[in-house]
Amino acid sequence: MESVPVSAAAINVVPTAEIPLAPVSPKVSPEPDATPPICAKSGRALPRNLHQVLAILEAAHRLTGKYADMASALRRVAAVLERDLGDIPADPASLAPLLASAHPARIGIRPPRWGRIKSLLRSALAEVGFDLMPGRDIEGLSPAWASLAEHLPRRLHYGLSRFFSHCSRRGIDPRAVDQAVFEGFLEALTRSSLQEGPEALYRVAVNRWNELTASPGRPRLTITPLPDGRRSPLPAESFPASLRSEIEATLCDQSDPDPFADNYRRPLRPATIRGRRQQLYQAARALVDTGLPIASITSLAVLISAENAERILRHLRDRKGGKSTPGLANIAQTLRGLAQRLGAPSADIERLREVAKNLHVPQRGMTERNRERLRQFALPANKQAILRLPNRVWGRAQRVPGTGNSEAVKVMLALAVAILTGTAMRLGNLTGLEMGRHIKRIRHGRHTTYHIYILATEMKAARSFETVLSPETGTLLTAYLEKYRGQIAGGEGPHLFPGRGGARRSEIRFGAHISKFIYRETGLKMNPHLFRHLCGFLYLLRHPDDIETVRQLLGHEDTRTTLGFYAEISPLLAFLKYERVLADERDGLPPGRSRRKTRRWTEDEE
Repeated sequence: MESVPVSAAAINVVPTAEIPLAPVSPKVSPEPDATPPICAKSGRALPRNLHQVLAILEAAHRLTGKYADMASALRRVAAVLERDLGDIPADPASLAPLLASAHPARIGIRPPRWGRIKSLLRSALAEVGFDLMPGRDIEGLSPAWASLAEHLPRRLHYGLSRFFSHCSRRGIDPRAVDQAVFEGFLEALTRSSLQEGPEALYRVAVNRWNELTASPGRPRLTITPLPDGRRSPLPAESFPASLRSEIEATLCDQSDPDPFADNYRRPLRPATIRGRRQQLYQAARALVDTGLPIASITSLAVLISAENAERILRHLRDRKGGKSTPGLANIAQTLRGLAQRLGAPSADIERLREVAKNLHVPQRGMTERNRERLRQFALPANKQAILRLPNRVWGRAQRVPGTGNSEAVKVMLALAVAILTGTAMRLGNLTGLEMGRHIKRIRHGRHTTYHIYILATEMKAARSFETVLSPETGTLLTAYLEKYRGQIAGGEGPHLFPGRGGARRSEIRFGAHISKFIYRETGLKMNPHLFRHLCGFLYLLRHPDDIETVRQLLGHEDTRTTLGFYAEISPLLAFLKYERVLADERDGLPPGRSRRKTRRWTEDEE
């Protein structure tokens, strides 16, 4: 159906319809002297916000048929974003980040329905004149691009399908693709697409195109990708072999020191060794970023010289916006300790000690971000959402025939959430769990229980860890092992959550997958470490005076550590407890009596 041209003046003459989910109020109005965006095809002014989009649809179509669905989608978007329609920009470049940060699960909108709502939103924006990149290609590819895509492997086809459609719609021949064409594709993703993470989509397309052109029988055309701050452009293998050998020898000496040596220090835990390795290579990469040739970084002595160490720390501090962070302070302490251990000049050691002292960030209690995210669990609905998540995902997986990789990954992440919720385990220990060594299966008849036991040498607090999984988590674990684990990276290796080739999963990537999974399923922003705070928070809600149990649950060596984390949320716990007292008093209940459902107060009784 062709769109009916509507003048921009119709925006101001159409009465606003009553919208129950999100109020339509044109709070955002353009500045009088601002130049309104213009439709390239019609030359008319484009709407600035979704209120104006809805007004144009009402004036042109009276909201019947598919236009009623578009209007409903606009209101749903406003409800999810918790904004008025007049406060939501219609420009795709400004709207896409808002949609990426939306929480549809908070109001009960599941991912398939949210995808349908965004599709209708795209249709509404296209109806009023915006030139949008479609979510999928419904017109088909041109013969040249269709021939190229016909025999591509699935991995390349998925990564390049959006780019193929972009070029096909613009009449660009495959032989004409160059860096400028890809830059135009990135601009289209950024300015005319509602896709989340346009730069990430662009990186995937560039990488897949470089793979395609590098295959035999095809002309070689390498496209320069965007820099990715999440991944280092300099892997460890790019540094001189002498530096890598010295780093490994030093770390080996720190993990298994000679007890008869004069400079003996207690051995470091494996997690600490992994962290030290990451810090040293991060320092080496920072030194390269400052202009020092990579070939000249041949030993640790280059990193720990006072001049180079200061260049490293200044560069890393500038990348953090000129602020000191706990991570930066830890790198400074590592360089200082390494200089002392390797016998650096006393002047360098003293200078590094002074710099490390200046960069120190005093930490006491939770970070502000963790406190902010923990507050969301004062709402009972959010507590139930995270606690019921594993069983809900497991129940949904049982209704799906077969054991595809997608469902296996969801069950794996649901199991990870169940273990984190029930054990307050650190992410490093979670990724390192091995069947048989850490997870003990005990059977008696039809009954099965799972014990998790981790040696003290693998724990941050140097104390052994042992717990028994709940029956619900045990049932999920049994199903995962019997039906789904084999679908995860081939089920190779001893790890409960195997990575590629059976190797241990990366903590950073696995943690990011867990966070995205929780956000997609519940709308809650949560990282794996926050589960430790959540466990303490939930227990203190019921037993606010029993800090000792929380200390043992979290494995803290000293009660003062536990108090430091939860002292700042004690007022919140006190007010929540006081609210229950007020509720009992309103119901006329004596202390200790159970509360019945309160009858609503009607206007006649008032």
